[in-house]
Amino acid sequence: MYRILIVDDEWLVREGLKQTIPWHEIECSLIGEASNGQAGWLMANQYEPDILLTDIRMPGIDGLELAKRVGEAHPRTKIVFLTGFDEFAYAQQAIKIGAADFVLKPTDPEELIRTIRNVTRQIDEERARQEYSKRLELRIENSQPILLEKLLYDFMLDNAREYEAGLLRELLGQRLETIFSSFQVAIVEWKREPDEDQGAKQRWTASLEELLAAVEGEARAGLDSTRVPIHENRIAVILANRSPHWLEEADRCVAAAREKGWGVTVGVSGVHQHYDSIAKAYHEAEVALQQKEYIEQNRIIGFAELDELKIREKYGLSPIEKYIREHYDKDISLQDVAATVHMSESYFSRVFKKYSGVSFIEYVTQLRLEKAKQLLQRPDAKIYEVALAVGYQDSRYFSQLFRKWTGETPTEFRRRMGLH
Repeated sequence: MYRILIVDDEWLVREGLKQTIPWHEIECSLIGEASNGQAGWLMANQYEPDILLTDIRMPGIDGLELAKRVGEAHPRTKIVFLTGFDEFAYAQQAIKIGAADFVLKPTDPEELIRTIRNVTRQIDEERARQEYSKRLELRIENSQPILLEKLLYDFMLDNAREYEAGLLRELLGQRLETIFSSFQVAIVEWKREPDEDQGAKQRWTASLEELLAAVEGEARAGLDSTRVPIHENRIAVILANRSPHWLEEADRCVAAAREKGWGVTVGVSGVHQHYDSIAKAYHEAEVALQQKEYIEQNRIIGFAELDELKIREKYGLSPIEKYIREHYDKDISLQDVAATVHMSESYFSRVFKKYSGVSFIEYVTQLRLEKAKQLLQRPDAKIYEVALAVGYQDSRYFSQLFRKWTGETPTEFRRRMGLH
């Protein structure tokens, strides 16, 4: 039932409303009546009605002042004004106050019933929205660790959208600055779990848990979950508020795992000061981790200790270039190559262009066309065969691309080379 309070200085009006409206049929109950604004204000505070049905012009506190007070103290109460033809000058003020509706005096019962039903429908909709919001808040609260993990995953792989930064700030609140004012990212990577008996798997799980706890150190006190699973044999960890001895403890755990034959390596980024550097920190940890083949004696590899220039010159793009040269004749894509080096597509694209001087597409196209030039110098090679040999299924597209990049068609190139 919806609770209604009637306030009108005319007794006849109040009695008419009480007697002519089938309140129970429209699921309403009259919780009280008042003959002036002051009494109405006191009753509204006492009963907190769902609907306040009030006259506008009354001695003392008029309907507008009453509605203003009730609206501020009890914002969920809906205000319906009873007004005469000569009182519409008050309508603008009433709208500003937030009136739900108006009913003309003398009151037509059918009109008032329609108005009350419209207002109760508004109340139902608001209650439904409030209930939904409560359930949503509860679900969000319960799923915060999962949501945080998803956000950090997107930030690490440089896939975060603009709104996700706002979500991260909302989830962590004041802790955001504390955690990311000075942080690192560590990647813990291991060879696949042992296929032996259940006992071996349990021992492996316990060793991994001990290692992760050592890497995290005291960070877990500041963040609900610092662990971000990347794939089945890799977990990234946000390092913040660590104890000075975390490295020794983590190294001991890695050594213990290796003694049992479980290949575990940890790569650690440099220090960063803002959450928008999460992707960069993750990449640094990846760079450090990838040196395990060359720095085998180190169990935990820190990016800060690596000479980035030497790494780039010696190891940097050479595995990538090797992969492209081995697969240029196939349907190779940026996504494929990025996946081979465990980078996000966007981050790989930027790194590749920075170190090679051209975009990935430009690099592959140049390589294919250089190979095509070599093949076109064979007298017996047909143009469509050359196109297929360098990764283009459509010979017409190949010819157009060749002309765009070289300024001449494959046929013109062969003619210039003295081939017919």
